[in-house]
Amino acid sequence: MGLPPWLTPTKNEDGQSYDGPFSTFPEWHSATLGLKDGMRTFVLWPRERPDNPDVNKEPQYYDGAYVVGTLVQAVVLLAFVLAFAFLLTAAG
Repeated sequence: MGLPPWLTPTKNEDGQSYDGPFSTFPEWHSATLGLKDGMRTFVLWPRERPDNPDVNKEPQYYDGAYVVGTLVQAVVLLAFVLAFAFLLTAAG
């Protein structure tokens, strides 16, 4: 018993029953790199993309995941600031 086709990314979409978002390895890899880079910086849109063949092949996945990573970073930072402010007001 193997994984469903949409969980087994391939190098290209030829001959696959699923031909949509995140169906190939370059799409997943590009999105993963974008998410990682978006969580490391606080610039909402990437200034430049890394020189990676998967990112060059699927730049829209990198850009979208970069924005999501930046927003996740902002939400986590805001949650920590609010929790810290709550602790300060509760203690004092």
